[in-house]
Amino acid sequence: MEMKVTLIDKQQQEEEEQEEEEKEEKEVNVRERRETDGRKGVQLQMEMKRMDDLEEEEEEEEEKKEQHLRGSSSSDG
Repeated sequence: MEMKVTLIDKQQQEEEEQEEEEKEEKEVNVRERRETDGRKGVQLQMEMKRMDDLEEEEEEEEEKKEQHLRGSSSSDG
């Protein structure tokens, strides 16, 4: 009988240790995911800003072309 109790205690202790390890692993995973998401967020913001800047540059170039065309066509007439 004494042996069974020891086995049950040992098994219970191992299960508790395993649960504790799993909990720690989850915490680490969550922390790593947050850090990664944070970096991705910053990277995404930078990419979006870059896209906005490119769009602005393209619009400015189109405006310059249109002004140039308007300028040259009015001087021709």
